[in-house]
Amino acid sequence: MIKMDKQAKSDLVVVGLFLVGVVVLLGFVFGAVLVTTVTGASNFTFNEDTYMLYNISFNASVPQDQNLSSITITLPASFTLNNTYTNASFINNYSVASNVITYINYTGGYFNATNITLWFNASASTPGNFNLTLAWTNGSLTNSTNINIFVNDTSYPTGITVADSTILTLGNYSGSSKLINISITEDLPSQVVFNITNSLGVQNQTLIASRQGSTSYYNASLDTTTLPEGNVTLIVQVNDTRMGTVGTDISLSNRSWNITFVIDNIVPGVAIAVSNVTRTSIVFTATVSGATSIPGTCTIDRAGASVISGTGTLSQVISEGGLSCYTTYSYIVTCTDAAGNSASSSSASFKTSVCGGSVGGSSGGSSTTWSMTYSPLESELVSTEGYTKEMKVKERIKVEVYSDGLSSGSKETHHVGVKEIKTDSVIVEVASVPVEVELNAGEDASVDVNEDGYYDVYVKLNAITNGKADLTIMKVYEEVSAESEGDVETSGEVVSDEVPEKEGKSAPWMIIIIVLVILAVAIGGGIAWKNR
Repeated sequence: MIKMDKQAKSDLVVVGLFLVGVVVLLGFVFGAVLVTTVTGASNFTFNEDTYMLYNISFNASVPQDQNLSSITITLPASFTLNNTYTNASFINNYSVASNVITYINYTGGYFNATNITLWFNASASTPGNFNLTLAWTNGSLTNSTNINIFVNDTSYPTGITVADSTILTLGNYSGSSKLINISITEDLPSQVVFNITNSLGVQNQTLIASRQGSTSYYNASLDTTTLPEGNVTLIVQVNDTRMGTVGTDISLSNRSWNITFVIDNIVPGVAIAVSNVTRTSIVFTATVSGATSIPGTCTIDRAGASVISGTGTLSQVISEGGLSCYTTYSYIVTCTDAAGNSASSSSASFKTSVCGGSVGGSSGGSSTTWSMTYSPLESELVSTEGYTKEMKVKERIKVEVYSDGLSSGSKETHHVGVKEIKTDSVIVEVASVPVEVELNAGEDASVDVNEDGYYDVYVKLNAITNGKADLTIMKVYEEVSAESEGDVETSGEVVSDEVPEKEGKSAPWMIIIIVLVILAVAIGGGIAWKNR
């Protein structure tokens, strides 16, 4: 055992008393101040983006903290202070520097801090958990404490837009990879979810897109080949829960944003068919089939041909002018749909109308001198049975044709006549500008006499009886078919404009030439004999 003398014991008692005094003093300094909200709570809970009044109760229970030289409140950097509403319950003077409020005695010196109230007005732009620091100074001694501030998330991510026009509403897309890139302008989450659903609401793909660094962009690559053809919907799902276990997130934690676009990986089919021909022009239609999206453009392999109507539709009308009569032209049409899929038609050939002109050298009509012209009633020509007549060579029938159908528009007079009757066939002329067809019994012909793309006159050879042609003639208004030779469609044969010399016409000339040759030989021989 260590023995202590009286002086040591006395010193130990003094030290002990000193330490007790220090502890007591520290208890007065750090434990004698209560800082709360005016309601007695130890924290504040407010909503983001809203100016709120902060009331703080400061109560010093011991003399050391009752006479203060200053109180300082420091707000988080993301807070905005409204100075108009800053004050205290005691006569004071305060100053504001950035987000720091300093309260001092208005008249200088110290002020009593027994149960005083401090208030200010501030707003938080960002949800989350923050600390408000309150410090007080008594002479050279400064103490401080924190009050928690919970700022609720009251908004959801906004400004969700497609960036860089990667995916457009009702845009058309194909291929194995398509970049989806979106941007968000507020409450940026760490990632977003892309859900791809078809028109029936069935989910086909789910993609996770992470935030690109510190930017507001989120992107992921979409494989369109795994998706069904047609309309699909991109649903962007954003979860912006940010508060954790303390505080609340009173916004909708999941927000969605939709855009519908078209998946099209199918190559369209292209078919072309003639719709009208004249002596100098061809009009035909390109029909696109099997296209999920609408066609964008169609191009033609002939420089003179172009689309004249229906651009961007499934049926596009193409025309070429300045052509030669009775000439065949070939076309290939390539159409590209809105998703970039291209396809070409097979080569198709169409023939311009017969050249017309003269038969036997005249122009503007037939060279034949007609012995009889019949004028049937209009009702007979437009009836379903037509007008039937037995006709001899050089007999014809008058037909009046209108520009806009069977009985409307401007009127033109044309004729159907019998040019020649052979043993088994008849050559029929349809004029003003003559078109000649050779028909056997049962064969027929339809002729567009005014070049408007519609057949106007129909003629059929029923039989050849007693040297006469039994013909049926009708007025029609039917669109010219793709198989027609120019303005004529016939089961017979179109006869050339050139009029061949008839057999036997050359015989008299040949006889005369032969006689002249014989005479020349005879005369020459006689002269030679005489000179002997």
